[in-house]
Amino acid sequence: MKDIASVSELKNKTTIEIRDLDSLTTADEVATAVNQLLDETNEETTVKLSAPNSREQLRAWIQFPLTAEEKSKIATAFYIKHKIPSVVGCVDGTHVKIIAPSENSHLSYNRKGYYSLNVMLVCDHELKIRYVDASHPGASHDSLIWNVSELRSHFETQFSNHQRTVWLLGDAGYPLEPWLITPYRTPNQAEIKFNEMHSKCRNIIERTNGVLKNRWRCILGGRELHYAPEKAAQIVDVTCCLHNICIHFRASIPDTPDAEAELNLPEIHDVHSNIPTQNMEVARSIRNNIRDSLND
Repeated sequence: MKDIASVSELKNKTTIEIRDLDSLTTADEVATAVNQLLDETNEETTVKLSAPNSREQLRAWIQFPLTAEEKSKIATAFYIKHKIPSVVGCVDGTHVKIIAPSENSHLSYNRKGYYSLNVMLVCDHELKIRYVDASHPGASHDSLIWNVSELRSHFETQFSNHQRTVWLLGDAGYPLEPWLITPYRTPNQAEIKFNEMHSKCRNIIERTNGVLKNRWRCILGGRELHYAPEKAAQIVDVTCCLHNICIHFRASIPDTPDAEAELNLPEIHDVHSNIPTQNMEVARSIRNNIRDSLND
């Protein structure tokens, strides 16, 4: 590999300059890039990703906030900027183009007209990726991927244990649940303001998607990964890990040209059919309370 990455003079081992990353195309290459980026750091900060398909290694850098302190920090940051309380992340799907799989290729052909993985991401207020699931083919709906995710199961368990103080924001392609607040489908005047604030707050996930793909351009829309879906999913996982490493070491954020900005319109269909009535009532109450607070 030539000119994949370079390490600038490290100030207190916290700042890394990253450049010329266009040629990264395989999981092995991005793993090597991590070690090149960090080979001058001290023992505490060096990351080993020589086996990029190791979920344990990836989870060291992609973790959903679990402690009360971390949740409070994220929720406070979102509230200060957007006045929506208790938000600990924003969720959305993004498509990563792949070549047609050799088997069941129709499952990977998405509504945009190409073969892809539909990758579910959750980010926080700092563009840090807190959850990634790249295991689903492009024809899968965002709501389906959410419904079968470990993250939804986690929230559902927390809710059953009466831990109901935080939630995510998602677009209209996701179901309204007590732990996932979505916009009103047919809003009145008061609900329009809620939808506007919701959209501004949730914009952070679209920006995260754009930064991720412009930093690791092998997954950018104009390109495609020439691998089987399972291998492509590993590459996506590792680029998300690298993205978080870049944020941790305060690497400069790449520009996201308008032509390459993430545009992912929600898939509008019946996403609420399997939501228990009681949960729907709780979710509507939470959303209405937020709506009222924004109109006070």
